[in-house]
Amino acid sequence: MNFIKRFISVLLLLTMMLSFLPSDTSTASAASCYWAQFVADVTIPDGTNFAANTAFKKTWRIKNIGSCAWNSNDVSLNF
Repeated sequence: MNFIKRFISVLLLLTMMLSFLPSDTSTASAASCYWAQFVADVTIPDGTNFAANTAFKKTWRIKNIGSCAWNSNDVSLNF
């Protein structure tokens, strides 16, 4: 009987500890609708060489394959 009480106490303690772990599923579900697929290099082909410190602008064509609609803020990336 004493073993059962200890077992239940440990089980309740573990359950309580696990309940404090973060479980933010809103980010995962929101991010899962933003999917993109590479289509083509638009401006500079892969493997192109430039002199050191030369500025250039690389553009890719991508396709929205997710379930969320994109707006202009979603697709503007600067590296």
